Amino acid sequence: MATRNNQSGWLVECQGEQHGSFELLATCPAPPRGLIHFSHDSSSSFCAPEIWREVARIRASAFPGPFLGAALILSNYGNLEIVVVQKDGAVAHFWKNGIFGWSGPTFLPGKAAGVPAFVQSGFGRCGNFEVIAPSPGGGLRHFWRDNDGSVLWHRAPPPQGDGNWSGVGLIYSNFGHLEVVGVRDERLTFLWQDGPAGVWRREEIDPARAVKGRPAFIQSTYGVRGNFEVVGLTDVGGLVHYWRNNDAAGFPWSAGTLLPPVPNAPPLHFDDVTMIQSSYGRLEVVARDASRSAILHYREGLGLHWEGPISGPAMTCDGTTFI
Repeated sequence: MATRNNQSGWLVECQGEQHGSFELLATCPAPPRGLIHFSHDSSSSFCAPEIWREVARIRASAFPGPFLGAALILSNYGNLEIVVVQKDGAVAHFWKNGIFGWSGPTFLPGKAAGVPAFVQSGFGRCGNFEVIAPSPGGGLRHFWRDNDGSVLWHRAPPPQGDGNWSGVGLIYSNFGHLEVVGVRDERLTFLWQDGPAGVWRREEIDPARAVKGRPAFIQSTYGVRGNFEVVGLTDVGGLVHYWRNNDAAGFPWSAGTLLPPVPNAPPLHFDDVTMIQSSYGRLEVVARDASRSAILHYREGLGLHWEGPISGPAMTCDGTTFI
């Protein structure tokens, strides 16, 4: 079962007869060059190098960048939908409807100070859009769109009013909650909201390990209820995987497992990470290695071990390598 619109990140799997294509969204570096949509045929074997093709450039004179980052979903309308934060804090929404290309931007009512997280929740008849991002001055900001009859975005009360948040991951879980894992003051922090407009609650996942950036966060199909899965960026640039057992009393988090390095190679230094559970049933982690200007792909072997990393080709934007 592929992860669809109930998790945030910059990688999704579209549907196919057996295995769909992986769709990835990349932001170009300064000076402003826009965003690029890439696609990978996930039915191809897990081999190096992986072949990603450029599908489209997303540019708008009203929202030129440079960007802090973006989040991508496959909505239940069948559209690819993205929310992007510009370096000046402006937040915008773009969407792609079938063969008609990308449309937008539509601006959200407020500023953000970091990379956004974006999902389609189960609130409302059609499922509201929900966006959570670091807020200027500290804490988090929450935007939402009522998809039952409006295209207007609104501001909700903030999930958190304090703390220095470098990034967040967001899901709409099968508990009926919005659930957040973010990096608050360099520690992985878990938040959940008790229903629409409910109270937000907070706990730290691993107070002993420093992390950075934004974490990847999904609910997998492992276990009866579906475990929570998190991959974070360690403070030295590697990747660490945590999971929460949603079938056990107290919902305990694991101690955290470091993903394997490349044998006989210098340490990897990742600066962004995303994750899905693909139609193969496996966790798929894609991370951007800033020092090598490439993306690397890990696959988790059905709860047994991690395979990879497999390197994709370096990608360029107007002659500049950026992933």
